Amino acid sequence: MSISYEAYRDLEWFDEEIVDALSFDQLLLLASAIELDLRHFFDAGNLGQVTFAELATRLRSSAPDPASLAALEERVGWEIGRHLDDPSTFGELPAIALADVGESVGVDWRSLLPP
Repeated sequence: MSISYEAYRDLEWFDEEIVDALSFDQLLLLASAIELDLRHFFDAGNLGQVTFAELATRLRSSAPDPASLAALEERVGWEIGRHLDDPSTFGELPAIALADVGESVGVDWRSLLPP
């Protein structure tokens, strides 16, 4: 997972670290390694499925120009411009960032979890 021993220890000790400190991609890797069903773990069974590409499309629609993108980034507290250019890079963000960004366009971050 490319994290330090101390970072892994924090995962063991503090519940919120799983969504705050790990990237979404690392979260998927960890879940795979320990055979954890993330949709069940995060109570997302009744949510639909949204892809990073769909999230990017919704974000682009809500922020179609540089000024509105800057305002959106300010509102959500995360820089997202490069992720709109390459939606696969959304996986580099922690779940908490995806929650903040997704909320702005009506996407629950848990709907990004694989089925």
